[in-house]
Amino acid sequence: MCFSARYGLLSNFPFNANYTKISQYVHSVSNSGVNLSTDIWYPTDIIALPQRSNQFAAGLSWSITKDILVTNEVYYKWINRIVNSRDGVRLMMMIKVEKSFLEMEQVMVMNSIKKKNGKFTRWIGYTFFLSELEFNEIRNGYSFPPQYDIRHNLSTVTLFQLNCRCNLTTTWNFTSGDPTTIPIGRFFI
Repeated sequence: MCFSARYGLLSNFPFNANYTKISQYVHSVSNSGVNLSTDIWYPTDIIALPQRSNQFAAGLSWSITKDILVTNEVYYKWINRIVNSRDGVRLMMMIKVEKSFLEMEQVMVMNSIKKKNGKFTRWIGYTFFLSELEFNEIRNGYSFPPQYDIRHNLSTVTLFQLNCRCNLTTTWNFTSGDPTTIPIGRFFI
């Protein structure tokens, strides 16, 4: 389900907003350690209900000239019924997933400037992305960042149109780190 609206505040200053509701019927279940290729896909059942997400987004665009466009967009997303496995479970050996359920909130702010100059088009963009998981059995219910948390992303793109069929493109991305702690040993008691 999706609702969308666009309103031109001025001829060169449109405002847009949308709301989206999504259900996902297959869950990606991974170990709580390093994100390797040991993730499995688990279908919904009577215990693991479909994952639900609601997203609201709003943005402004400003055409400074016919060649320069500045945009700003903010979105907020909340997700519930995220399936997670219990710590220490061997995913490949399980017949039935020992499930726990998490909730997630995400906030993202995107800014970009795009300039077209003849056959060259360039843009630069910055994205701030905040994502927090919440689960009562982990950290006493306090929120924590997920494995794939990337807070800052700076990107530039340059496009040169050689002819109507061929373009040359360069892209450069700088992102903040993907926090990972790899275990170096085990202790048995």
